[in-house]
Amino acid sequence: MRKTNHSIKASYCVTSIKVEVLISFTFLRGAPAHGPSYSSGGQPADPDEVELVGVKVPMPLSQEYMDGLTAWAEEWLTGEGWAEVMETVASDDEAAREAAAELRMDR
Repeated sequence: MRKTNHSIKASYCVTSIKVEVLISFTFLRGAPAHGPSYSSGGQPADPDEVELVGVKVPMPLSQEYMDGLTAWAEEWLTGEGWAEVMETVASDDEAAREAAAELRMDR
């Protein structure tokens, strides 16, 4: 499988101000476990992998706030925001499949 690039919007509170954040990340789909066979003892499952690429905010923030925002975004991607991440990946994958199908039909 290959890594795919995605972006998602999330809300982050800076002091008492709610800021809309654009989080860019890569996603690598995992693989299910393979049971044992005559020639192999089997393979454990590989989990899905999400890696933070970058964070953008609509206002300038100090380096201290940006460091905190980056740490928050890394945790959010694999924690509280996981369901949204999976929805975004599924939606982006479907859009890519449709675009590829249209390109094949244009030949």
